[in-house]
Amino acid sequence: MTTPFLAVTLFDFNVSPHMISIIVPVAAMLFGGIMAITSMYFSHQRKKLWHETARLALEKGQPLPAALDDSEMKSAAEPRRERNDLRTGLILVAVSSGLWVFLRSVGARDAASVAAIPGFIGIALLLFGVFATFRSTTPSPSDDRPRQP
Repeated sequence: MTTPFLAVTLFDFNVSPHMISIIVPVAAMLFGGIMAITSMYFSHQRKKLWHETARLALEKGQPLPAALDDSEMKSAAEPRRERNDLRTGLILVAVSSGLWVFLRSVGARDAASVAAIPGFIGIALLLFGVFATFRSTTPSPSDDRPRQP
């Protein structure tokens, strides 16, 4: 019997389970390091391009372009969204439910309790969202008092 394309595992290369327990974390750390280095490289390139633009503008007597730091560049690229605890809580409860159904269906009944972790976080966010909404819609008692000079 032939194995289908892309159905190759580390066991096919005669790698012991002990080596797999070393390879997987090292690969994850390498991936994280590569992502961090890539991010720093592109940030450096963006700053280098701005400095080149500023140099050319000064040589031609033009005003300097506005200096954008990282936070301004990010806010210019994508608008900042306000926190939505109700939506996040509902998503986590749905993920928890799906995880629980999946783990129960594959026969991992003992591992299905892991689904409680995102479930309880989602419930806490739902409660916080409801309380925050309730708090923002009801006037506080201090609003009725006249202000002291």
